[in-house]
Amino acid sequence: MKNMRVIECILGLSKAKREIDMPTDTIIVTAFVAGVIAIFSLALAYGERQTESRRREHPPA
Repeated sequence: MKNMRVIECILGLSKAKREIDMPTDTIIVTAFVAGVIAIFSLALAYGERQTESRRREHPPA
């Protein structure tokens, strides 16, 4: 029954408002994973910037 409702929502056949039945824990985990990826990306960018800065200050001999 629930699968039919999902299919109707995807196809736009449902007359009711399109609502997403997503559990709260799924949303929290998704937000947490996105946050970890964002922090990791920022850390990599910062490290790359520091490395580039150090290379400019101390070029290889």
